[in-house]
Amino acid sequence: MKEYTIQMDADFLGQYPLKTFSKGTILFEKGKELEYLYYLVDGICAGIDLTVNGSQLLPLFYRGGEFMGVAKELLLTGSNIPSGSCIAKTKICAYQVPVLEFRRYLRENPAVYQEIAKSVIQAQQAMLSIAHLRIRGNSVAVVCHCLCTLMQPLPQSPGRWYVSNVFTITDLAANLQLHRVTVSKLLKRLTAAGLIAKKSYGFEICQPKELRAYALGEKLFDARDGLV
Repeated sequence: MKEYTIQMDADFLGQYPLKTFSKGTILFEKGKELEYLYYLVDGICAGIDLTVNGSQLLPLFYRGGEFMGVAKELLLTGSNIPSGSCIAKTKICAYQVPVLEFRRYLRENPAVYQEIAKSVIQAQQAMLSIAHLRIRGNSVAVVCHCLCTLMQPLPQSPGRWYVSNVFTITDLAANLQLHRVTVSKLLKRLTAAGLIAKKSYGFEICQPKELRAYALGEKLFDARDGLV
């Protein structure tokens, strides 16, 4: 469900260090001035403490090809104060780009500015969509959306997808702001419905298209499935 990969000029990124960060590293914190932005090459990060109307906590996961730390505040108002924090959920590899250099690059490359602005808008729309699903009590869609976001190709198995076991049920529940028991029950029921399968390496995504449909709220389980 990741739709806003940003293709950056390799010569620009190559000016800056490509760094490796361990799982659990906090790259930046809400309310603390940014010195660097991070262009994620490999691994997964999570945005935390992101809010809508000052109260609704929302999950936002970053994958390879995304800039972390680029929010509407930085693009539109010139503020270097992030609206959320960012933590590495796996071992990651990212270019560390000084904010001032990033701003200069955008001024000189308006087409890139437009693409990054589009990615920010799409990310916010995705968060609002999740918020609306949660307000309507559609926990199934929230969990499915999370699985779709985190799924990646299964190594040496073309056409197969999985969510790594580095994302435990407790971890998913914390990011989704759902009770651990709720997430556990939903995963079991998604397994029973044949959408996912528990494996030693995590959860295999058996029916990606179907999972996306439930994630978007386009399809709903009925009472017979026990997922309403």
